[in-house]
Amino acid sequence: MPTEALDALAVLDWIVSRHVHAYLDTAGRPVGEGRSSAFEEVQTEMRSCPYPGSRYHHVNPMNASAIQGMPPWQDLLAIMAWLSHRHRERYGRSVTTSDDLARITSAGIMLVDYLALRREKPVGSREVPLLVSGVYKVCLGYQLAYLSEKFAGAEAASTLPDAAGFLEYLEQDGVLIGQAEVCSCPPVMIVQSYEVMTQVTANVSAPRIEGFSIDWDRFDDFAEAAGEMWREMIVFAIQMPAWIPQLDHPELPDAIEHRLNALLLERGTQLLKERRGLVIDVAESVQDAVETPPTSLLGDAGLASKVPLPGSVAATVVEWLWGKAPEEIALHQPAVDRALQLQLGPYEDYEAGVLESINGSLEIAMKALDLESGPVLTPGALSQICGRTMRDWAAG
Repeated sequence: MPTEALDALAVLDWIVSRHVHAYLDTAGRPVGEGRSSAFEEVQTEMRSCPYPGSRYHHVNPMNASAIQGMPPWQDLLAIMAWLSHRHRERYGRSVTTSDDLARITSAGIMLVDYLALRREKPVGSREVPLLVSGVYKVCLGYQLAYLSEKFAGAEAASTLPDAAGFLEYLEQDGVLIGQAEVCSCPPVMIVQSYEVMTQVTANVSAPRIEGFSIDWDRFDDFAEAAGEMWREMIVFAIQMPAWIPQLDHPELPDAIEHRLNALLLERGTQLLKERRGLVIDVAESVQDAVETPPTSLLGDAGLASKVPLPGSVAATVVEWLWGKAPEEIALHQPAVDRALQLQLGPYEDYEAGVLESINGSLEIAMKALDLESGPVLTPGALSQICGRTMRDWAAG
């Protein structure tokens, strides 16, 4: 992807859709391994897992090529110790919770994005250093360890156990077993990488990545902003089912309310099914573990208007209902207007808050990459990345 053509939406889409998965490292392996569209094009040795525990000779194979293609293990431990050190220095705290571990490993993942997107000497496919692709693969596994907590918020973060307790947690929670593969990292390497991130390491220095100079302060800004955008998009996707409107108004006869609600639920369910992309896949995988707050807690500024304003989401839904149930709406539009505004006014406030957060993070990320920030993103950007949002209610 040429950096000259990158605008804010392209950067956001690159980060949250993980386009970097398809990049190849200098050994010719895809950065994202089995998650990459390029995976089928490379020769990969899949074998039965020899490690003890839940993955031992599991029906799902392990990717032996991924672990065999790693750079020297001590070099990987050194860069993970450095990322942990940067975390301690930036946030002024020890690594004690799942949120701390998630931030460190998110930085390990975002290093390849930073190198690929920055204006100065961006890395291309087949140019990703083995050290960078190696830390990506290790950190990606860690991201799965506490995935639901990451999107439930910092208040849901767990206190980290010692290394033995972490291995036990991975077993009990089934983290080592993926849908298509099992983890290919030996227990001893899991313990060593976990300890180097959670414990203070003496004499930590910046890793040397041959051929690449890195402004680590800029990278820290980028990694934090990218991680925040990733989380914001996933939580937005998780919350969407809660916004499907259902009418509850005392002036609506029960039979009419039931008919209109059936229409709304049918369209809302269809809208959810029309969503596509990695953001949606991750959101659906963790949504059962993430509590959805009531809409009244997500914003109420939209309630200032008692009727849907032209161009609003509520107005779009009312117009759609006119096409589906014209007789019922003709008789009861004031009640329908009010009921939909009560539910969808707060949605627009919530959506505006999400965009404000994403635009703020994007400005930081673009500056760290030395790219022009350009105009702020609008609600259409959320639709483009998620496939569908409430604003697409009437879309064909």
